[in-house]
Amino acid sequence: MTNIPELKREQLEKLDKTELIELVLRDVRMVKVKQKVSGSFRTFSGAEAFCAIRSYISTVRKHGLNVIDAIYDAFLAQPFIPSTDPP
Repeated sequence: MTNIPELKREQLEKLDKTELIELVLRDVRMVKVKQKVSGSFRTFSGAEAFCAIRSYISTVRKHGLNVIDAIYDAFLAQPFIPSTDPP
């Protein structure tokens, strides 16, 4: 059985380092923009909710799916859940 951290490491090694850095920065950038616009998050739970939603949207985009459709499906209790099988 393949160890999941080893599998992730293999997948990450296939990515170009600049591509990986851009993916990470894109995800972090949205949180920084949100902080600049509103000043800060009002509560810790609000920050957690924001990050969970942004993470879901980011995952949906990385899998090439329509974000609006994925959010709609999530409200219908049928959220997009990525496969754990390697590509």
